[in-house]
Amino acid sequence: MKRILFLLFLLPFTLFSQNFKFAQVTDTHVGGATGADDLRRTVLDLNQQQGIDFVILSGDVTEFGSDDELALAKQILDSLNLPLYVIPGNHDSNWSESGANSFRKVFGAETFFFEHKGIQFIGTTSGPNMRMSPGQVPRENLVWMDSVFQANPDQGKPLIAVNHYPLDSSLNNWYENINRIKTRNVQLALCGHGITNHLYDWEGIPGVMSRSNLRGKEEVGGYNIITISPDSVFFQVRKPQVATENYWLKLPLQKINPNASENVKRPNYDLNNNSQAKVVLGI
Repeated sequence: MKRILFLLFLLPFTLFSQNFKFAQVTDTHVGGATGADDLRRTVLDLNQQQGIDFVILSGDVTEFGSDDELALAKQILDSLNLPLYVIPGNHDSNWSESGANSFRKVFGAETFFFEHKGIQFIGTTSGPNMRMSPGQVPRENLVWMDSVFQANPDQGKPLIAVNHYPLDSSLNNWYENINRIKTRNVQLALCGHGITNHLYDWEGIPGVMSRSNLRGKEEVGGYNIITISPDSVFFQVRKPQVATENYWLKLPLQKINPNASENVKRPNYDLNNNSQAKVVLGI
């Protein structure tokens, strides 16, 4: 009887899932010392890879978010022969000369939602939403998430969420993003920002940070090839034009623990319910 119940629990996911691979490239920092050359090498390498279905570029596409840097990054990425889904990072916004508006003009959007072989992917902007402001998922992104989920009501479909920042206090409203993706069958959340590969736990959601595409002190940079199987996900670093390393992380694909956030400290606004403060309009 227990075995039957276990199989029934897995059934909703395995019905949707198939084997496939995609690449996560992040923190390319075009405009920095080696950013453009490292991205060119990665694009060339991706075009030569077999079996990769699409590419996610999870932010900090440029060093300073200038119009010239964004144009150069777009020019390099236009030679990619795979579908590309891209979101901005803090470097694309923090010093933007256009008030963080050029990214949308150049790349067509700053969010994405799509379904691939039974798995949904959602990417959101992380801010800053104006020059030198803190990381924050913009209100319009949260409203957009609500509309996307309303238009796609099947909560049983597996979901992978992407943001440039980790879904923690790096974003001043991380919990509003988590509240929304937890209404779905979220499997994991991907991010960049921290430069290195790392596994986190964000209120029960496995959070995976991917390494920067920059070479740093190495001969070449790198990106992650992510393999989805019916019950697991594997992460491997690909050194462009050199080699694919053994997987550094394997995670099960399963429903998260709904009670995992019980001991997580979140902002508390209960004071507003009892405050005697009033808004006084000026004359």
